[in-house]
Amino acid sequence: MKLFDYFVGQSVVLISRLPLADVEQRINDATPPWYWPFADGVRGWAWFGRVRLSYTVAWFFDYGAKPVLAGRLVDELGATRLQAKYRAPASAYIFYAMWYFVLTSTVISLLASWFDDKLEPGGWTLLPFIGIMLAAPLVMHFVFTRKSEDDLDAVLVFLANEAEFVADINHLDR
Repeated sequence: MKLFDYFVGQSVVLISRLPLADVEQRINDATPPWYWPFADGVRGWAWFGRVRLSYTVAWFFDYGAKPVLAGRLVDELGATRLQAKYRAPASAYIFYAMWYFVLTSTVISLLASWFDDKLEPGGWTLLPFIGIMLAAPLVMHFVFTRKSEDDLDAVLVFLANEAEFVADINHLDR
């Protein structure tokens, strides 16, 4: 998955002929509890008109920052419309912001020490380490989200099977 799509998200608009309460009930009945660590396949929840679903493998092999399908369930005259984005979980936004804030602060303090001539001779040995730390989250992202399109397909098949969702042809061009 591209980094831009990971943070901005891919829009998904689906419609089901079922009422909102039935859709929520079917999704919740078909998914394991969010706290159950041994669940494989699609997991998540649908409560109060909100939905959050993801595809997972065995918990000890799962990347915690995999994209999730998150959005709203809207009642439309007895039918239900799902307006969602397949994007990074909220924890990933927080992690990346904190990670790069700390690294930016480190680089700024290193450069400030260099400009004040207070940098110790061994201070430059931090540069390769900082480079590795800058690249590590991005490399992890590309390695662990390389099959995220397959995960999205699994979630969409799940929604089609469990809650009778189909693509909303009025929103295919967006």
